[in-house]
Amino acid sequence: MVEIKAIEKLEDVHKAQAINYCEAYNIADGLLINFGGKSLDFKRVYNKDLVNPTHGKKSEHD
Repeated sequence: MVEIKAIEKLEDVHKAQAINYCEAYNIADGLLINFGGKSLDFKRVYNKDLVNPTHGKKSEHD
């Protein structure tokens, strides 16, 4: 999932929105990209039901 923004600064609400998209569409992870600031900013987001960010994708045995 890729969420593209063109705003001055990414806020927590934007990250939450991107996470909600992953959860709603049953997608494991995604990128939140902002082109509106002084420099490119991006965050990786995860669907906590499908991915453990420190250990990668869940296996069938998790």
